[in-house]
Amino acid sequence: MKKRKPYLRGTLGKPFYNNNIGPNVRRLRLSNDIKQEDCAKALGISRQMLSHYENNKFHVPELVVAKAICYFKITIEILLSDNALSAA
Repeated sequence: MKKRKPYLRGTLGKPFYNNNIGPNVRRLRLSNDIKQEDCAKALGISRQMLSHYENNKFHVPELVVAKAICYFKITIEILLSDNALSAA
């Protein structure tokens, strides 16, 4: 049996291989004064998984990126930029 990587489990889709997404989600969340628990619930993931994404321990799946774009009302360019707050 072939062993699968943890970020490919489930139905979240392929991961984005961009190291700016997680920290940008954290910056946006903190600048909007949103708790990690509330943000994770809106993105449909656990608080622990959001923490992993924010700390770049895992790559963020496409579905979570799409939900983050809708949740923060931003564009993909802002989420992929080097600094989300300066681009917003």
